Amino acid sequence: MAFLLPNWDTMIALIKEQHKHLYNTLKDRLDESVPENFKKADNFGKLILTTAADLSNHNGVVAAMLQVLKQK
Repeated sequence: MAFLLPNWDTMIALIKEQHKHLYNTLKDRLDESVPENFKKADNFGKLILTTAADLSNHNGVVAAMLQVLKQK
């Protein structure tokens, strides 16, 4: 089963729509308490912030690994 990725413009548009959807859904709830979660965040705002930071960290690690692989 082949998995086809959308083209670059479609991917960027989807990411922007996802951002808008999350913002519109949670903008009035950022201070709302969240149930037990893997980040141990007190509220939605902190959960989003720590998750975004974690994703950035993972992206950096993947980018570094790709650079190492390209050198070999």
